[in-house]
Amino acid sequence: MSPLGIYKKIKKFDRLNVFYVTLGFLLLAAISIHARKTLIDDNSSNNFNLISLYTKRIELKPLELTNYYNRAVIKYKYGDYQGAINDFTKAIELDNNHDPSLNNRATAKLQLGEYEDAILDYTKAITINSKDSDYLFNLAKAKDQFGDYKGAMIEYTKALKLNPLDEYSFYNRANTKYQLGDYIGARDDYSEAIKINPNDELAYFNRAGCKYHLGDYQGAINDYTKAININSNNYLNFSNRGSAKFNSGDYQGALIDYSNSININPKNPINYFNRSGTLNRLGLDNQACQDLQKAISYGYEVLTSDINKICAIKKSNSN
Repeated sequence: MSPLGIYKKIKKFDRLNVFYVTLGFLLLAAISIHARKTLIDDNSSNNFNLISLYTKRIELKPLELTNYYNRAVIKYKYGDYQGAINDFTKAIELDNNHDPSLNNRATAKLQLGEYEDAILDYTKAITINSKDSDYLFNLAKAKDQFGDYKGAMIEYTKALKLNPLDEYSFYNRANTKYQLGDYIGARDDYSEAIKINPNDELAYFNRAGCKYHLGDYQGAINDYTKAININSNNYLNFSNRGSAKFNSGDYQGALIDYSNSININPKNPINYFNRSGTLNRLGLDNQACQDLQKAISYGYEVLTSDINKICAIKKSNSN
């Protein structure tokens, strides 16, 4: 059984996303991705009037790059990515060596799923300014999202040469290695990220997933416990520790963790499915069948064979 799902953490402008992929019976685990802030910075107040202000300035001074650039930043902030791209393009037309505009236009293109164009813009920005580790990081992130994991790993490595204390590059390179099946390399990179930031819940969470893949269930349990100590309100921490305990043969411990996860998120069907299997192992077939039915009621697709196996045992025991 393998950890399932991708758990993404974006530091700025984007938000947390969780993707589930069913890989097997009795498992809820996830790998998370750090992605650092873009170089779009806006220190002004949150006011749509700023767009009007910069528009008036552009009318007065149509050849001043900063007005297009600043208006683009505001448009990006409010989700007008195409408008931001148009204004960054204007700024680039005024100065085709303005690497911040190229970098930020690429970031806006990423929001629209224009990965190849974004990669081209990031590459141009790096050609102009090859000493900015953030540009390399952003190029790596774009390649990662495009599915070019080997290319992403190369760019993260370049970023780390410029900034060897960059936890996000270690973190994301670890995720890339994970995608390529290099669980040892991923584990080691998560460890480097933890050295830099020992309070990073998701780094422990992800390293635990690597250890799980490597069959080091006790190591995974230890890391999930550290993640829980940092954030005891994340139901995934309990769910995944429960899966590690289950696979190490600690069914009572797994039962407690799945129950804690359900207390935090009572409508997640996978928790009921996982707890059902644990109850079944403990011979508590009535409760196991109830949990299986609960999982179904919340939309989880359970194999008919699993239903027949667990609930048939319940019926035979009740006769």
